[in-house]
Amino acid sequence: MALTQGHRISALIGGGVTELEAARLSSYGRRFGSFLSVQESDAQFLASQNLEQTEILQRKGLFDLQQWNKVWAHRLHILKDGKPATIEGDWAESVHGEVSQYTATMISLISVLDQFAHSETVQLLMATLLDRLLGLHEYGTALLDAEIQSLVGAWRSASVARGLAEACRQKHHELIMSGLVLSGYFPKGELHEVADFLYWLLAENAGQEYGTSSSDVFGIALCLLGLGFDRLSVKGRGFDPIDTECRVFYSSDDNSKFKHHRHWKTKVKKRSRWEVSTIPLDQPEGSFTTLPIKASISNYCRLAWKRGKLAADSIRIRVKGPELPNQWTNAFAAAMDLRYEVEDLGTEPEWVDEDILSLTTFAFVANKELCDALSQTVNDNPKETVQWLLKQVNRGFMFPKVAELDDACCKCICTFQAFWMGYIYGAILPLVDTSTLTTRLLDGAWGYLNFNIIYFVLDLSNEHLREGYLPRERILTLLAMTLLGDGNIVIPATGNVESKCLGIIGVRSLLCNSLIKACRTPEDIAGFTLLDVDTCGIPRDHKGLIRCGTLTDSVAGESLARVGARGILKKDLVPTGPKNDLTKHIEPDWNGNPQTMLLTLRFEGRRIGCVNPSLTDVLFCQSYVAPIQNPALQIVKEAFECTMDDFRDGKIKTHSPNGKLVIIQAYGRPCMRYAAAGNSYKIDKTLITLRMVDVTVGLAINTDMMLSELEKNLEQDKLESAARSQIELAKLCIENNVRRVKELMEAGANIPHG
Repeated sequence: MALTQGHRISALIGGGVTELEAARLSSYGRRFGSFLSVQESDAQFLASQNLEQTEILQRKGLFDLQQWNKVWAHRLHILKDGKPATIEGDWAESVHGEVSQYTATMISLISVLDQFAHSETVQLLMATLLDRLLGLHEYGTALLDAEIQSLVGAWRSASVARGLAEACRQKHHELIMSGLVLSGYFPKGELHEVADFLYWLLAENAGQEYGTSSSDVFGIALCLLGLGFDRLSVKGRGFDPIDTECRVFYSSDDNSKFKHHRHWKTKVKKRSRWEVSTIPLDQPEGSFTTLPIKASISNYCRLAWKRGKLAADSIRIRVKGPELPNQWTNAFAAAMDLRYEVEDLGTEPEWVDEDILSLTTFAFVANKELCDALSQTVNDNPKETVQWLLKQVNRGFMFPKVAELDDACCKCICTFQAFWMGYIYGAILPLVDTSTLTTRLLDGAWGYLNFNIIYFVLDLSNEHLREGYLPRERILTLLAMTLLGDGNIVIPATGNVESKCLGIIGVRSLLCNSLIKACRTPEDIAGFTLLDVDTCGIPRDHKGLIRCGTLTDSVAGESLARVGARGILKKDLVPTGPKNDLTKHIEPDWNGNPQTMLLTLRFEGRRIGCVNPSLTDVLFCQSYVAPIQNPALQIVKEAFECTMDDFRDGKIKTHSPNGKLVIIQAYGRPCMRYAAAGNSYKIDKTLITLRMVDVTVGLAINTDMMLSELEKNLEQDKLESAARSQIELAKLCIENNVRRVKELMEAGANIPHG
């Protein structure tokens, strides 16, 4: 039974999705397209063109709609309560409902094309195909250009939510492993060939056979076989012919009489093939098996990958402890996002051969473990071949003719590439949670003798050496290249300094952990999560970038200077926490740009306030105090207590007079601690609350440890000069003696901030 969007939303709410999340899905469905609105958006578009689906899909008996609705409505893959969830059975069917043959056909096409082409090419291809199928006039073409992004977005959302996308990913990988199709995306120059085939498949009654010399067209036909196109068959390349309504056969003869060339309105420039490799998570070194090299060379490549991975085990990419500046400046804007550093876990290298040393420039850190592993990989080759490799490195790997490489050179350069790919994936995969993926496969924007990612890492290592850190957006770019297969990803700077990028949405979604997880440590904050569920309810721009909005409604606070002595706690205190934790909700910035997001915090459904997750991540890492194993119980004479009731009533304690402790009763409640960290700074654009207060807040936030940690640290440090100056400066700030603070700064006082 066909359902309206209202019925689908009601079914979502009945299945446990909150009304707020359902409303957001509905709202963003109209803006970007979603599985909830896919049927209605298709119907409205066809109605605007005065067309019926029977006028478009003219080939009869090709598609089994009843079976398609039965198979692909049984599961629903969505982000529910901030967590990836797969719902099966009657509830999923009640949400999906039945769709028309036109909608089901388009969902199937998008599911397959996303495995064979870049998203930009897919959108252009669908616009080209629809223009031909619908026979659009000038007005209709203009309307199609305006609607194509939301139409494709709705089909893609439905593909992911129903599970077609991951099924096609697995099928495509099997075709690559069997040698039936090439890895990577077909170039835009192949667009007309694919559009020609799809038009023949959907709209022509004459002609039962279609011949092609394109392995991509042949592969697309193979993938469509299990997606409702039951009357389609293939022959050639090991497949025997079957008597069906439509047959696609592969022929190496480019002048096949069955080809149907047409003149398409859209003109595109011919480009080379997009190189994308499939990386199995369980055996990533197996990705070199599908490259056009001999089996003996691929064996060496797998060994080189493992050596690179072993070298990567000697480093760790971690969050760098942030330090906020004293004044609201451009430097402060740059500090509003996490910074990463590369920690060297290895040992100092001993004597290293000059040739090997010159090849370590691609590494983050040239330690002994890296030099030894690289030396083993390179020295497996003859000396003259190694010298040839060095020349190629100096030239930037500009090969005159790759096809003319002999086996020795091919082995040398491919094992060199495999070593660095193993090193890169070994370094970045610990940052990413891939545990919820249905299909354990990644897409990397690299291929045979493609060194783009390796040179990007070279730029990162130089930037790290020069600046001492790597911005989170640069890490996101690397992850998009290595995990999402997007080699053209660009995260441009915006005029709004608060609008940092925190994720990327495509067929799969890559999100910072703080958006959806209950983070307990800076290591949790620094991580990312790769999702294969539908995330159409998350705000993003037209390129799929998730950006922070402008915070105008923060978590309310109350200055302790106004609370006075009545708020001082003088009784024994037992660390505790509320029965339930706060919950995080990604919501559009309705007061600003709705394509950006803010993180709303709620307690049992009640709105507590919003935080900018980019800034809050920084504040959390700065406020964090690591627990100690065996704390000794000590008495804190005076402190201020802050409970969930204070959060709910908008009375979070913000400024502590005389440096007294603020105890945030958030034991075992990481989201509450996260909210407290986001409230630990009150910025007035002239002076920022200094470190002393935030150390106490940080201690209180992490109430999983005993309260004696601060006094223990101060006693161990014996109040050295740096600590004393820090405390005195914090007291001055707390007492609002801004003039004196500025005088100290102007006099050049040594003022520590860390």
